[in-house]
Amino acid sequence: MRQVLTPGQTRAVAFAAVMLVGLALRVATAIHFSNINHSDEIFQYLEPAHRLVFGYGLIDPIFQHDRSWVMPGLLAAIIKAASVWSDDPAVYIGAVGIVMSLLSLTLVAIAFLWGLRLYGTMGAIVTGSVAATWIELVYFAPHPLTDTLAADAMVAAVYVVYPETDLRPRRAFAACGLLLGVAFAIRWQLAPIYLLITLWVCRGFIKNRWLPFAIGVGVPVLALGVLDAVTRDYPFQSVLAPFLLHYVAGEPWYYYLGVLTLNWSGAIVLVLGLACLGARRLPLLAVVVVATLLVHSLHVTRVYRYIYPALPFLFVLVGIGASDMVDRLSSGHPARRRALAAVAVGSAVLTSAALAVGENFRVYLNKDGALTMAFATVGKEADLCGLAVTGIDWWRLPGYTYLHRDIPIYLLPAAEIGRPSQSFNYLVSFSGLDRDPPKAAAVPGFSRQRCFTNAGFHADTAGKVCIYHRSGNCVPSAESAVKNRLVDEFSRIRGKGQARARPG
Repeated sequence: MRQVLTPGQTRAVAFAAVMLVGLALRVATAIHFSNINHSDEIFQYLEPAHRLVFGYGLIDPIFQHDRSWVMPGLLAAIIKAASVWSDDPAVYIGAVGIVMSLLSLTLVAIAFLWGLRLYGTMGAIVTGSVAATWIELVYFAPHPLTDTLAADAMVAAVYVVYPETDLRPRRAFAACGLLLGVAFAIRWQLAPIYLLITLWVCRGFIKNRWLPFAIGVGVPVLALGVLDAVTRDYPFQSVLAPFLLHYVAGEPWYYYLGVLTLNWSGAIVLVLGLACLGARRLPLLAVVVVATLLVHSLHVTRVYRYIYPALPFLFVLVGIGASDMVDRLSSGHPARRRALAAVAVGSAVLTSAALAVGENFRVYLNKDGALTMAFATVGKEADLCGLAVTGIDWWRLPGYTYLHRDIPIYLLPAAEIGRPSQSFNYLVSFSGLDRDPPKAAAVPGFSRQRCFTNAGFHADTAGKVCIYHRSGNCVPSAESAVKNRLVDEFSRIRGKGQARARPG
């Protein structure tokens, strides 16, 4: 006799299935695809963590003066734990991706619970499945970026007090404050959004909401101040110092709308339509989405990852909107409700999969992957004593995180590629789509070993990355070392009092 699951057992099985699918997609993306979403991933987070664990790495002076150790400290702990087993870059970088993926499951679990709260098991499965499988949420999850980690904390902070805010106990507001404080410590640049959430949920209730919220938020915020005081020159330096720089405008004000339209193509109509439908049940989430897009559109520095914190809220709304449609169309018929829910889940999965194999996301999934593979390959060569790179901007280097050899790295101007040099015995050369890689004869004493095809959105970032080698030892030189280039760049920025965001 077949055993029928109780409603509680059904929900538990559904929850486990949604979580496992979300984890599998994220871990597979972390391990299978080698890419760098943004240069900060290397210079602000992974390189400082690598230097903390192994004692060497590129030192970005901007990080030294204007950034917190919160994110690098977390990554250093992961790298240190993974290095006990193996110090192979593939192992500790893979470990970082897996841990970040696990943390991102917070969103999947909360999406499931929001759907459950509003539409029962059907809503939980639909909303949880959208959060588990949508391409951007899967792609960004493994990346060690403050945007992704802060978004995890933001979603949890909103969930513990919303909806039915009036029914929440004081400890829920303390938890909300604690989580928003953690988000602030990770990425303070989202402070306007944190404030908006706080005003929405606390309103005029001083004793029962503001007071426990303030106690909760104070702990991680004060901890950030103490950390900066210990590791920098004064408390909250990582928050205050960036205000001394004037950032030069980059992309146009409509950049984010343009990127989302390119990424989602015709599906943007469906996404926005369902999100508007879901916003009727969870209006705060819609306000967070719009405010995040607006705040970052008004700022002169516009980078796609900056608006990632809006996407978890947006796709929860999409799932809630889809659940609402299923609920309306099923008209109370259980069989029809199950069938429509299956259609909703299948449509979300197929749409996301179709976008993932599209031209734009193929670039995201492989962006600068050839550079990481070239550095990792060279790093395994036993005779490596010096590495030069040419045709590559310094901020696009994968650094010692991927090379993992304590040897000098040199920037070689294209005009000097034909000159003999004893400073290095390996050369990594990048050639954009508009030109061919240098022939071996153009690099005296070097032979070309291997080339990789690099993915990028522009002709100067997509092309060939080739490895060249010569036999013999190296005579170290400081003339073109990357560390000197970083110092020069920092001096230029400080001298002019302005900075331009490094492209992704």
